[in-house]
This record gives sequence, C-alpha cells and structure tokens, in this order.
Amino acid sequence: MSFRRTLSLWLAAWLALSPVAIPRIAQASQATLQMPTTGTVSGLQFSNDVTSALDALVTCNSGSSAPTNASGAAPKLGQCWLDTTSTTLVKKWRYTGAAWVLEGVIDVTNGIWAPPIGGGTATVASATTTSVCGVPQGYLTISGTTTITSFGTGCPAGQTKVVKFAGVLTLTYDATALILPAAASLTTAANDTAVLISEGSGNWRVVYFPASGQAISNPAVPIGTYLMSTATAVPSASYVFGTGQALTRTSYPAYLAATTVAQSGTRTSGGAAITGLSDTTQFGAGMPVEGTGIPSGATIASVDSGTQISLDGAHLASTSGTSTVTVFPNGYGSAGSSSTVGVPDCQGVTLAGRSNMSGTNNNNYTTSYSGVNGQALGSGFGSEKHLLTTAEMPSHNHIATSTSTATVGNASSPSTTTGSQAYVANPQSISITTTIANTGGGLNHAIMNPTRIANCFVRVLP
Repeated sequence: MSFRRTLSLWLAAWLALSPVAIPRIAQASQATLQMPTTGTVSGLQFSNDVTSALDALVTCNSGSSAPTNASGAAPKLGQCWLDTTSTTLVKKWRYTGAAWVLEGVIDVTNGIWAPPIGGGTATVASATTTSVCGVPQGYLTISGTTTITSFGTGCPAGQTKVVKFAGVLTLTYDATALILPAAASLTTAANDTAVLISEGSGNWRVVYFPASGQAISNPAVPIGTYLMSTATAVPSASYVFGTGQALTRTSYPAYLAATTVAQSGTRTSGGAAITGLSDTTQFGAGMPVEGTGIPSGATIASVDSGTQISLDGAHLASTSGTSTVTVFPNGYGSAGSSSTVGVPDCQGVTLAGRSNMSGTNNNNYTTSYSGVNGQALGSGFGSEKHLLTTAEMPSHNHIATSTSTATVGNASSPSTTTGSQAYVANPQSISITTTIANTGGGLNHAIMNPTRIANCFVRVLP
C-alpha cells in the first residue's frame, strides 16, 4: 500500500475519532487540493493541509467565487462548486471542462433541493417511439409528422423534458404508456409545447400547451357537435370539415365512443335478427353493425321494433349468443372500413332534429313524403328542385272554347207532280271544333327555404 494512501486512511480515521474540534472555514472552503511536492513540510503542516483539502472536497469547494484550487490553479472536468453568495439559496455548479453549469439550488431555509428541469436544446425526429431520453438536453424540438405512440425508455421516474412540435403529427393516447389530456389522442400544431414527465418503465404523462391558446378540451362543445360558422378555416385540431370522410378509430377514440351506439343484443346462428336491444330509435337501414358473431361488413336491413333489428341477408350471424352490438349511425366514412368511423357530410344541406327524440315520433318527416326515415340518426333527404307528377297536381277544371261550321245546300228546283208539289233537298254537313286552353312550361320548380351558406365543422376531439 502506498505511503499516500496509508496517510489518507490514517487521517480519515483520526478525524473521525479525535476529540479535538477542527476549525471550520466559514462560508468558504477552497483550500488547495494539491499537496506540496518539494521542500520540507512538518507533519503538523501536512496534516493541516490535508484536513483543509478534505474540507474543500466535503463542502464541494464552497465559496462566493468559482474555485481555482485544483492542480494548475484551474478547475477540472467534473469539479463541483457551492456558490455561497446567498446564504439562503446556495447554488451548486459543475465544471464541464469548458464552463460552469448549474446543477441545482439548495433552499437552506426550507431544506429543499431544486434542480433545473434541464439545459440545452436539441432536435429529435418524430418516430413511432420518439426517444427523448437519448439526448441530454432538457428542451427539445420534435420535427417530422410521424405519429408518436411512445417517448421511449431510459428516463428515470420523475425526469422531465420540455418539447416543442415543429409541425402537425398525432400523439396516440394510451392509458399507461402515453397519458394525454382528456384521455384522447392529440393532433399537434406548429409551436405547440408539452411537458413530458416520466413515470418510469417507458410510461409518460403529458401536460400540453397549444400555441393557439385554445383549450385542449371544451366540455361546452361536446364531441360530435355541428358548428356552422362564417370562419374560413377549421378553428382547431379538435374540428374537421363535415365532408363524410373516414377517421381512424385509434386516433379519435372519443369521437368513436360518442357517435356510435353499443347495446347488448342476442343473435342466432344463421339468422338475421338481433333481439333484446334496449333502444333502436336512432337506427336506420344501411348502418354498419359490428359485434361478436356478426360478419364483417354487416349492415342493418330493417328496424323491426324498438328492441330488434335485422341484418342484411349477405351477413347473417355466424354464432349464437348475447354480446355487445355496436351500430355506426354515420357509417365508416368515405372509403372507410372496420378500422374507421365516419364524419357526417353536411355539404349543401340544412339540419333537422330527429323526429322521435322525445320517445314518440312526431311524424314531421315521414317516408311517405321524404322517402327517408326521420327517426334514423344521420339520414338525409330533400332536394333543390322538383318536377310535379300528375298525381301531385291539384284537382282542377279546364275551360273549353268551341267553334262550329255548317254547310247547307239550297233546295233543288221543284218537280211537279200531279196533285202536289215536292222539293228535293241537297245533303248537309256540320263540323264542330273544341279547343282547351293550355299553359305552363313543365319545368322543375325550386323548393328551397331561404338559406345562407356557411362552413360546417364537426367536433371530433375533446
């Protein structure tokens, strides 16, 4: 064992056991950390020098100015410094080899250690798993448009990162791995910011701040609400134009839940009927139906009663049983499938309240005239113009104008007979013409109410 190591161990033991009080250096402990290498030093002086050096190390080189007590009279990479300029808020610094960086602040009065959230900036490209733990910086810009489902592993529980989004992408909600406000997926916008808090094991909780200043969730405007507006653009990522498009269910889970109807129903293998439903008043023919034992692509063929529907003939139940049946009043959307949910198409249409919202059909809209079930949510009818059929014409009379002509010949010369005189008449002809007055062009006529055109938005996110 070297002499220096032996001496260090001896001094440490002596300091721990000695009853002699060692004077502390008040508010500063930046004694030199380099022992003399030349000359003659007494044992007492050497002991005091070592004690002072150990005190500097124990107190993290405390003082009101940066220490220069390492060899060469310059700080070393990794050296610490307690800045005691303030006696109540002591700052801890660490030397990077080029500069001193702040590690945290000690609140002496309250006994609290307050580290900074982070330091430095960097850019990380978006990916399905965007690893924010792979870079040391605390403030990150996330570039790209790839949907994010995780911020990666590697950060201990409690570590925090602040991120700014460069553009539009989707943060996919997960109740464990990616906990987002309103328990729903988010669509970012340029310059939106978020605070990412690691809960350990690759799980993250997100606090989100839209650059627009708008609320992430507005309970005053529920999901599925139509918004007719004179605004020229979609007001926020919570809305889309109502054009009948398909939305991915994983990105819009709250919209999926709000705009579909899930009820318990009973099916029989090979049969079309779904019985035991609690309420079919919003259902209509053509709506997609999903559930256990119901083939993909099934739709409602008819609404048989308040508790029963029938599937279309091409998609009869494949098993028997009772389970959840989900009906999609807005369908799957244009070019959609069983992974999407539809948005209503409100282009060029006005809105009317469902005719049986009270529980009883008021028959303001009936299939006899509209051709569509006014009880089925999302059904549409009406047109801009109409050409009357004969049956639709009101009962009426026509005015007839008649003219007649007659041709009557003169009697022939009389013939003389014995005892009498007779005349022979020529043949006569009469013709009568009757004309009924006719009018009208036979064209379509407008049947529109006074209307003002506006943009139609549908709320799809909280």
